[in-house]
Amino acid sequence: MEELFGISHRTISYGKGDTPVWHSELVLHGRYGLRMFVPVKIHSPTNGVVAGNPVFLLDEITEVQTNFTTGVSHMGGHWKFGQKEWDQLYRAKGDFSVIGIVLRTNEPVKNVEAYIKERMR
Repeated sequence: MEELFGISHRTISYGKGDTPVWHSELVLHGRYGLRMFVPVKIHSPTNGVVAGNPVFLLDEITEVQTNFTTGVSHMGGHWKFGQKEWDQLYRAKGDFSVIGIVLRTNEPVKNVEAYIKERMR
């Protein structure tokens, strides 16, 4: 994901089940949040391997309202795709139209970066 779109916010969750999940999220075009979730097997604090297929979620954020303690977003489109679509997207150098998604690349939304960072906490 980072090879195509730049640095992402990354975490590992140890919630339900036995398999930890790697989460990566980044902002595209100041309007979209792209998330990837993939199960991982951790061997040590510095070593692990992918243990399943990734799931990708792309959210269009049309507005972010902020107040003193929270951020609230309004969503537009929401898309979910897997490894097959990611492979197509990768070969197309990040052109989402190859998987049927047309992005608004020149309509950034104020405070999207801060909202995504907060969502990853």
